[in-house]
Amino acid sequence: MSPTTGSPSNPPLTIVFFGLGAVGSSMLICLAELAERDGIPVRFKVFSIDPASARDALYHAERLMKRVEIIGVPSFEPLLALEGPGADKLAGASLLVNAAIPQFNCPIIELGIRLGAHTLDLASDMYNPETASSLTFNQYAHDAALREHGAAALTNMGVSPGITNFLIGDLICRVSSEHRKELEIESSTSICSKTSMPTPSSFRGHRRWRSTSCRRARCNCATGE
Repeated sequence: MSPTTGSPSNPPLTIVFFGLGAVGSSMLICLAELAERDGIPVRFKVFSIDPASARDALYHAERLMKRVEIIGVPSFEPLLALEGPGADKLAGASLLVNAAIPQFNCPIIELGIRLGAHTLDLASDMYNPETASSLTFNQYAHDAALREHGAAALTNMGVSPGITNFLIGDLICRVSSEHRKELEIESSTSICSKTSMPTPSSFRGHRRWRSTSCRRARCNCATGE
């Protein structure tokens, strides 16, 4: 079975990227390697307003190029409305990835609902006034429609937030496994979600846990001693 073409009983999954830079190329390579490990045939379609730059972003993964189709488009807006050049290539997509700008997060979720595809955004708008005051993201407004159509939207999965969250979590686990008698973790981020911050109960056996207030979000995080 080819990792690109699959077989009649196991056709390849189609993953579509909108834009492709450093973060997008890293995600594409990661998805390709995971699919290869698990024996899942997959192909990628990359829409880009600068195809040469998108191709350059994969310079260190040339072996994957036979699975990647790079499609040049003058703009993304018609494509997100299922119109214009390249719109026909979206048919059958399993996953849509926003590797462009935050303004496309919601339109790509809406497009995913229309196509019956899951979505993933690598671009985050953390610092707009609405998010700062409510600690919610615009993507949350699509929750009901996603549930109705049985689709998933993975949000804020870029570098920060995203990869950094996993790195911080891994570091906390490593430090806590050392059974240190005193451990103080202080967050100085301007925006935080109480669901994403570690709780004092996560550090049983340690003496101190503290998070600073989030001025921009106007909230007071828990403090434990």
